[in-house]
Amino acid sequence: MSPLQTSKKIRDGFDSVSENVKNIDFQKHADKFKEGFDQASDNISETVKKIDTNKIKSNSKSFFGSLGGVVSSLFKVFSKFIGIVLVISCVAGIIALTVGLIIGTFFDTDLSFFTSEFVRTYDRTDGLFWLLPVLIFIVSVIPIILFIYLGLKILVKNLKPMGSAAKYSLIGLWVLAVIGIAIVGTKQGLSYKEQASDIKTQQLTNIKTNDTLVVSMDYNDTFAERFIRDYGLQHTNDDNGNDVVFSQGIRLIVKSTKDSVAKLRVEKSARGSNINKAKNRAKNISYNYTLVDNNLILDNYFTVTNNEISRDQEVELTLYLPEGTVLYAEESTYNYHRNNRHYYNDILDNGMEEHFLLVKRAKLECLDCDTEETDETEINSNNQSNTNNQNQSTLVVNNDGIVAKTENLDIIVNDEGAKASTKNVKVTINEEDGINITNHKNNK
Repeated sequence: MSPLQTSKKIRDGFDSVSENVKNIDFQKHADKFKEGFDQASDNISETVKKIDTNKIKSNSKSFFGSLGGVVSSLFKVFSKFIGIVLVISCVAGIIALTVGLIIGTFFDTDLSFFTSEFVRTYDRTDGLFWLLPVLIFIVSVIPIILFIYLGLKILVKNLKPMGSAAKYSLIGLWVLAVIGIAIVGTKQGLSYKEQASDIKTQQLTNIKTNDTLVVSMDYNDTFAERFIRDYGLQHTNDDNGNDVVFSQGIRLIVKSTKDSVAKLRVEKSARGSNINKAKNRAKNISYNYTLVDNNLILDNYFTVTNNEISRDQEVELTLYLPEGTVLYAEESTYNYHRNNRHYYNDILDNGMEEHFLLVKRAKLECLDCDTEETDETEINSNNQSNTNNQNQSTLVVNNDGIVAKTENLDIIVNDEGAKASTKNVKVTINEEDGINITNHKNNK
């Protein structure tokens, strides 16, 4: 077949298809499709209308109603539990508060929260020793009563409301009690305002230069049986059943002196609202010690009168030992001379107990310690003067400072400042006094 014939045949085919498309009735087919869609839509609408919506609503309401009922029941049970806990705990709190304050006020038995010392800090010289515990009780118990009422309100539906008179009465009483505690607290604070001391110094004539002194602490086997330093007053009974108020607030300080005889300075201190009250309170402190041959026995406690209150009572013992004396401190003194070395100028450090210590100027030298235990360097040199006399010069360098000594000059340099002295002149340099020069020759 020729190409021309083939092209003609294809063209005839296209013409035939175009003629067939033109003969299709699109409007007729569109109308039929629309009619079928409308019929399907009507069938769906009828089916939806037949659904029982009231039944669905009823089932949904029943489910959420049951769930709400369960939650409400749980909440009611939990609220009842809270109410029971509030009532029981508050009643127990009132009982504990009442018993604690009564025992702490009228008896000398210490409880977990209230102690006799806590209640008796109130100044009872006016006879109203019960005022502080009563005020504490009122301030504490009124909020507890309100919590009890809240618990009962949760437990009992028809509980009558608290009257306005009762509410305002409780609030007013609580406010007055708070004001009372503020006044008492201010008064107690002012009772610590002033501090005074009663000081007595006694020479220990048995102890002189080159002697040996043994220092120990004595205890009471009925009370104060432990070798501890404990401030504050404690109440107890002695062997005869008598009331005793005591404290173990004892501080021991050891210093060197150029005097030839040892001495003991006993400083009894206390506080008060004014100097006179503090002074009288310090004088009421009773402290004892004994010196038997070369044994100094110090009590590890002091006592006060039975009606005394705690106002920072303390006893400070300062033992002055001549240079050249040998000190032996027993282990029982350990806790009582635990002092700040630079503040108290105490030359007896912890760890020096049970050793023989030679007293030198502002320091102690262990006579029976290993050489490894000392951390100081001492340099001695012999110098010959113009008169051909042999003189000893000493230089000591350690953690406390520098000490240099010759026949005519002594120099001490430490944290407190510098001191230099000769036979006639003494120079002191420190932060408090600045430079102070004293001429001993002119003063004589």
